[in-house]
Amino acid sequence: MKLEKANLEEYLALQDTLNGHTCGVDWKNGICEKTGRSMNFKLALGLELAEYLDSYNWKHWKDVSKEDDIENAKMELVDVWHFILSLVLQHGADVDLILAQDDVPFPYDVVDIDSAFKATVDINSILLPLGDAITNSEGDTAGRFALVIQLFSKLMEFTGFSPEELRKIYLLKNTLNVFRVNNGYADGTYIKVWDNNTAEDNVVLMRLTEYADEISFDSLYSLLEGEYVKVLEEAKAYNEYRESEANNGKS
Repeated sequence: MKLEKANLEEYLALQDTLNGHTCGVDWKNGICEKTGRSMNFKLALGLELAEYLDSYNWKHWKDVSKEDDIENAKMELVDVWHFILSLVLQHGADVDLILAQDDVPFPYDVVDIDSAFKATVDINSILLPLGDAITNSEGDTAGRFALVIQLFSKLMEFTGFSPEELRKIYLLKNTLNVFRVNNGYADGTYIKVWDNNTAEDNVVLMRLTEYADEISFDSLYSLLEGEYVKVLEEAKAYNEYRESEANNGKS
């Protein structure tokens, strides 16, 4: 994945907005103001990578005939990208310096991720270089994140995940997460199942934008607002029906 400066800056601005909505404007300090919890992006990133790997049928002891879930692998990579961006922001890595390093040497001999993954799904071929680049606090910060992005790009290529798909799904998930936070997700009042209680909000949003040529945060947010009005009306009608039924049962 070849990133232009404008592309990376757009991603970072969106991620900064999301993290600010979720945990407060001082989220880079590592504490979520709204929950009081420590924000461990490295641990979160490791978890998402594990979920990405579990989208593939790599286990020799279980479900050996199961097909790879490529669509879920793509979704997990979007979550991985969220946490990579969060780390870049938190460490204050210089965008120009990151992009200037197109070909950072890999730190391991086992670096042919494509062939290793296709042959044996060798987890170490992915996790060791990426994990070291993320957790290593020594040396050039921009160089480490340039390597992280290179390795992430390798995973995208293997998964058949285009930069255009990444941008679209990232925008969808990012905008939806901000919308959720702004509409009561943290306190439990947000209604996550839409479309007459048949599909989750992310599924509905994917369906509504399936054939959209161009999307933006603002256009997606407006779309969500319009759809959520319907959800609230459906919920109100259902609650009134339940209340009416309950009152009829008492009479």
